[in-house]
Amino acid sequence: YLVFFRTRSTLYAGALVLFVIVSGSGVVGGAEKAIPGDALYSIKINVNEKVAETLADTTHEKAELSAKLATRRADEALTLLAAGKLDEDTATYLEGELATHVEESNQAATALEIEGDVAGSLAVRTELGEDLAERAQALEPVAVADAPAATMMMKAAIAPESESVPP
Repeated sequence: YLVFFRTRSTLYAGALVLFVIVSGSGVVGGAEKAIPGDALYSIKINVNEKVAETLADTTHEKAELSAKLATRRADEALTLLAAGKLDEDTATYLEGELATHVEESNQAATALEIEGDVAGSLAVRTELGEDLAERAQALEPVAVADAPAATMMMKAAIAPESESVPP
């Protein structure tokens, strides 16, 4: 026995701390795959993504993170669409979040150019443009007559954003 675990109460306290750490990291990790409507989605956007934003120290990291979050919102829309669960409210929410993250990424990319990192700015803008164009292409087979309004809203949101980011 270690000296630390000689008393029963100390053993229980240590086990409790270990349980909190392990279970907490499981929830946070599990939230990464959550989509709108899932129980863990609010943890994903209000905890995981806020922590990532706080940890993004450099302008380049902020630009990349915003681009990643924009792509993530588009992926969530596509996942919901494939499952037949993309309703108008969720599409409107994701459309707004997508636009916000694209704008944040573009602002950070512009700041990179001002700082003299033109190559970094171009890399971020190019990757975001390619990622969104790929997602817009996935929506191409959706015919206007067959698509619910939510699908068309997301299609309209992703396509112009991918065109506004230079390849």
